[in-house]
Amino acid sequence: MTDQFCLNYRSRIKQNLEPQTLLDNIKGRYDTSNNNPYVKINATTGLPLTQYELDMRRKIEILKYNKSSNVSLTKKQAWTQIVKGASQRRTYSQSQILALQNGTGTANITDDYCPTLSTSAGIPGAPFYLQLDPNVPLYNYLISNTYATSNVENKITWTHTNNSDVFGNDPFLFTIFVGPAIDVNYGIFTFSAPLSLRVSGTSSSTDVSGTFAVTIPNENISVSVSYGGSDIALNTTPVITFESQINGKTGNGSFNGQIEIGKLNVSNLGLSLSPGFVYEISIHYVPINSYGNIDTFTSTIITGVKNSVSGTTNTTFTTNPVPSTGSSFSINRE
Repeated sequence: MTDQFCLNYRSRIKQNLEPQTLLDNIKGRYDTSNNNPYVKINATTGLPLTQYELDMRRKIEILKYNKSSNVSLTKKQAWTQIVKGASQRRTYSQSQILALQNGTGTANITDDYCPTLSTSAGIPGAPFYLQLDPNVPLYNYLISNTYATSNVENKITWTHTNNSDVFGNDPFLFTIFVGPAIDVNYGIFTFSAPLSLRVSGTSSSTDVSGTFAVTIPNENISVSVSYGGSDIALNTTPVITFESQINGKTGNGSFNGQIEIGKLNVSNLGLSLSPGFVYEISIHYVPINSYGNIDTFTSTIITGVKNSVSGTTNTTFTTNPVPSTGSSFSINRE
């Protein structure tokens, strides 16, 4: 590329503008602030920056990010442009043309530092040369940030959320969410949850202590699954492992007590799996209560015990079941 095709606009500034003229342009604009570009010196020309240079710098920066003017050509397209004369404002040596023809060279028509006619950049009016001068700072240039979003691969096959310390004999215990990376259409789940028992009531007997017993056999425990708010029929019968009997006695008056009674284990819970499926799982207990010399008696189960609470008021548990090993809810897919 020869000099006659890469005119330096800085040379024209030196030839056409007197230093006094440049200084006159900044009268009344002096500012001791470092943000004022008019008091800075162009390292290339050794003169104070002019409005023309600042405008030039800003125009070129805008054109650099104009998709319609910043075009990257392939080797084949560059060769076609040269042959058709579309790049006549540039001069290529015979070796450069031969390299392009052979596919071993490139033609960079977006060279930041080579002057380009304004008409080639789509700027109306009398033609003039545009050239990037990195020594001129950007001034009054607004940057608009564009935040790109990328698709992050979701590797979740399934997950769950569970409730803790759920009070009642019909607790909603946990939810299963089927993720987009699920690789099967059916799954068997197992889960475990520690249980506590709370008893309360009144006794008016004064001559003998009240007695009670609470039994929760496996056949009195069931699992239900809902989808979209409606219960669904299960293809398999969940296998429940839990059986406990708790005995106790009370004194006269009101009484209450709470005790940890073991861990409920459920297996063989079969569910259809597809991305986006959401299942809600609940437990249903039917405790069997027997008591004597007690006027009123209530037993309530606490499921998914996280904070074990034991204590009694005017009552005593005479049979203490084996506490559950661990105190957290767990779930697995076989």
